[in-house]
Amino acid sequence: DQRITSVGYAMVAGSANAVLYPTPRERYLSLPTHAFTPYQGATNIILSPTMQTNGNWAGAPVQIPNGAVITKVEFIVFNGGGGSVTGLLEAHTSTTNSVTVSTLVNVATSGVTPTTQTLIGTPNVTVDYLTKRYVVYVRTISPAVCHGVLVTYTIVDPAP
Repeated sequence: DQRITSVGYAMVAGSANAVLYPTPRERYLSLPTHAFTPYQGATNIILSPTMQTNGNWAGAPVQIPNGAVITKVEFIVFNGGGGSVTGLLEAHTSTTNSVTVSTLVNVATSGVTPTTQTLIGTPNVTVDYLTKRYVVYVRTISPAVCHGVLVTYTIVDPAP
């Protein structure tokens, strides 16, 4: 039982920026196409009902609990034949004068046969919002489209 009862002021020791569980729990973050925004001012992007970026990039923030481990990123795409889709998961570290980008997942598909695919990356990276922010990017070249992205992560209570 982890209830806190207080009349007036209460102070809790430990980390207040993480949601933790005593055993690993698998959770999911679904990023539908309307969660994405054009990157660097791209204007010819269609975000609904499917994402067509026409060679430009669109991005969406990954918002999951601090301390979670991202285990899988799935890009659900359809290639109408002759197009391509590239999906990225990046960690951005900001300092006073610059932003450092680390690519954690880079998956792509292209081809001439119409097909629905799931592009899967397995970064196994621990989320650290104190120093980084995480963004999923998608780029499509017609006639390929992206239907959405699914981020799988686990969260666990670390040992005392």
